Amino acid sequence: QGDDKASAYIYRPGKFYGKLREPSIYLDGMKVADIENGSYFLIRLEPGMHALVSDERSEKEDTKIEQDFESGRIYYFEINVGKAGFTKNAYGAISAVSEATALRKMEKLKPLVAENVEERARAIVGLERVSK
Repeated sequence: QGDDKASAYIYRPGKFYGKLREPSIYLDGMKVADIENGSYFLIRLEPGMHALVSDERSEKEDTKIEQDFESGRIYYFEINVGKAGFTKNAYGAISAVSEATALRKMEKLKPLVAENVEERARAIVGLERVSK
């Protein structure tokens, strides 16, 4: 990856609650992927303001992060599905986390399967294993 892009790792810890839900992740209104339980992926972004949304059906504020992404920087975001995961009301919340926290949690996870990535988003998504 070139240093002119920003990188955003999106991960979802493996949990029993909500494990059947696969929240859809959107970047600036474009669906990127459905994130399965216990997985992660990378988005390569142009520098500047971007919106990451973890559940387009929810009106809840914790499903959207808007921020300025700087060239060459790596950002980490965690997706958590609430304990209502077996109901239609479950949703995926997104939150920014520190590199140390993310890497510790991500080492137990697997890269997202390619089938879960939207075709038009494949050019900006990385599915390689993360390394410390």
